[in-house]
Parts: sequence; C-alpha cells; structure tokens
Amino acid sequence: MGTRRATNNEAAKKRLSQRLAKNSEASTEGKRAGSRRSVACENFVGSGTGDTTATSAVSTLRSIPVRKVIFAAVLLLLLIFGLRFCMSMMPITVNINGADYELRGSKTLQSAIKQCGRPLNPGDLISLRGNVLKRNEGEPFNATVNGQKVADPDAVLQNGDVVVMSDGEDIIEDADVVTRSVPYGVRQLGSGALHKYTKEGSEGVITIKTGKLSGEVVEKQTTDPVDLDFSSYNPNVGTAKVVALTFDDGPDSRYTGAILDILAENNVKATFFTVGAQIEMAQNAELVKRAYDEGHQVGTRSYDFTLASTAPDFSYLKADTQVEQVERGRAAISNAIGAEATTVVRLPTSNITKDMILALDGHITAEVQWTRDTADWAMPGADAVYEELMAIEPGDIVICHDGGGDCSQTVEALKKALPELIKKGFEFVTVDEMLEYPAIR
Repeated sequence: MGTRRATNNEAAKKRLSQRLAKNSEASTEGKRAGSRRSVACENFVGSGTGDTTATSAVSTLRSIPVRKVIFAAVLLLLLIFGLRFCMSMMPITVNINGADYELRGSKTLQSAIKQCGRPLNPGDLISLRGNVLKRNEGEPFNATVNGQKVADPDAVLQNGDVVVMSDGEDIIEDADVVTRSVPYGVRQLGSGALHKYTKEGSEGVITIKTGKLSGEVVEKQTTDPVDLDFSSYNPNVGTAKVVALTFDDGPDSRYTGAILDILAENNVKATFFTVGAQIEMAQNAELVKRAYDEGHQVGTRSYDFTLASTAPDFSYLKADTQVEQVERGRAAISNAIGAEATTVVRLPTSNITKDMILALDGHITAEVQWTRDTADWAMPGADAVYEELMAIEPGDIVICHDGGGDCSQTVEALKKALPELIKKGFEFVTVDEMLEYPAIR
C-alpha cells in the first residue's frame, strides 16, 4: 500500500511538471506572436499601400466625437426653426386703414389685403395726356407700412404695424425724352456811363416727351430761364477827387507818344480805348506796349469798325460781327502787350441794346461811356478843350482822342490843364479803378 501511494505521488508531480512546461511554451509563443503583430503593424503603416487604410482607420476613430457635434448642431437648428415656426404660427395684430386685424399663419401684406375684406382695384396704364390705354395694368395696389411705401405683396408684417391701403395708382406709359434750351433775357438796370454785367443769366429747359404707345407729344418747361442783369450807373466816389481820363481811336504815331510823355511828366494814369487795325500798323504796337508798361489801361474800341467813314451805329451790326470786332480788337492788344487784354471796352455806340448785351455776354465784363466830353474831335481849339478839362468834377469819366483825326489841340490842352488839375487835388485813375466805386443811389 505504501508502494502505491509513492507511485501516485510521482505521477502527480510528473503531470504538474508537464503542465508548467506547456504554460511556459504558450507564454513564450504569445510574446512572439505579439511581437510579430507589432512588427507587422509597423510594416503595414510604413508601407505605401497601408497609408490610406491607416488614415481611414484613424479618421474612423476620430469621427466618433465629430458625429456627436454634428448631431448637437442639427438638434440646435431644429430647435431654432421649431421656435420660429411656433412664433410664426402665433397671431399678430396690425392696424389696417384705422382698424385692428389679427393675422394668423401668413403675415404678408397680401394676407393683410385679404384680411381687411375690401378688394383693391388696380390702376390703369394711361397715356401722357391721361387717356386710358389698358385697363387694370397700373399698380395692383397702393400701400404704406408705418408711413413707408411698400409695393411687394410678400413683404412680411410685424406686430403693431400700421398699414394704409388703397386702390392702385395709374401708370403713365414710357416715353422718349428730349430737351430744348430756352434762352435767357436781359434786365437793364439804372442809367449812367458805366455799364456792367452784374448777374449771370442761365438758360431754361423745355422737356419734350413722346409716348411710346400713344405717340402723344407733351412739352413742359421744366426749368425757367434766369435773366442776366446789366447795370448802368455813375460812380459814387464820395469825397475822393478822382477822375478817369480816357483816350479813343488810337494809337497814332503822331499823337499817342506825345500824350504818353505828358502823362508821364505829371504822373497821371489814363485808359486808352484802341482800334485793333491801328495797333497792327507800323510802330503803333510799340506805343500800346509802352502805354501798358507805364501803368495805363488798354482796352478795345473795335477792330476796324471806327475806321469806316460812313459806318452805321455799332448796334446795327449782326451779333457775330459785333463779337468778331471785339475779339479781334482784344487780340491785337494782347499781341502787342504780351498779356491778356482787359474785357472792359468802349463800343462805338451810345445805344447799348439788349441784343448787344446778349451777343457780347461772356466776351466783355463792362462797357464804358463818359460823363464829360471835351469835344476835341470837333477841333474847337486848344483853349476850348482846356476849358472842358478844367471843368471836370470828382467821379467824371472824361473822353479825349489820341487818334481818328487831328489831335494836336488835345496835346496842347493837356500840357496846360494837367498840372493845374493836380494842384487842385485831382487824382487820375484808370477805368478799372473807377469801376471799383459803388453806384450813385
């Protein structure tokens, strides 16, 4: 019996030893398999074909929280739209033509029109003269919401809106449009030797429409013309003893130089109104340049109009001829002095008509006549010219001549009169300076 127990113990030990060996082999094989799987995975990820599969696997893992975020966002949007839907289903109250109405469901302007129960009639398509061309093809309705015109029937109303509705307005047919200018006129104001453009004129506009359907023609003055103001006056020089001495129809080489010498000796400034054709004669341009350089004003009288012995009044000329005479006369001055000629002129007429004013608008700024005529052109004698000069008063514009005839008496009278007038306190100014004084009221 003892022998059997010993034999059994040995067998048990042998079985235990075998199990332990198998477990050890299994553990070693598991470690080897794990190592092989790790290497295989690394090789798989590192290989070209494994990149896509690996990325897909990573994305799959990462997509789990993204889906949750998308789900939450969708849920939130559904909640918002649900709330809006619920709110849209809630009724609102609007005031339509003075009465309160409750709108449910659709809350557009079209719904309000239906809710008020009063059908609105569309307007008509009418011609330029108001004749009906097509019925019910005007505006479908006329509506304002809170005072603002609304034409869209699908415009959404809000609680408390005030709506005013009425029948649709007529629509006027389309038209071809052209315009025509309306010339402005002249307001001649006051009287005196100085004539100035004191306010610009502006043209009016007539709009001409021709209906594309009816062919009707309608004219309407859409802009009124504004007349220009042309003011005539004598200067108010106050207590200043100023006089403007002027000379016409030069230059003349026989007299203009001598007169310039006398003016220089007495430190007197004057204004010369020249004839353009005279300037272009030999040596005369030099006289004009000298006058300008010595501080005298040089304006035009005309280009050659005054040279015609039987010339009619300047106002008889056509408008374009008047402009030509002035512009050519100014050009001759500009060429002589090397500077822009003044736009202050003396026209060979005492009859300043509205037509002349309109023709010369934009070409001159002022026209100058005179308050004292020495009549030297009539050759009354040097003493007579002297007496006229000595009779001048403050503010006078005196006319003499340095061309157009024999001016020897003028030269003699000036030699005697100017020193005496200066002793009396008179100051001689240019016409431009005289124009700075206000008008006598």
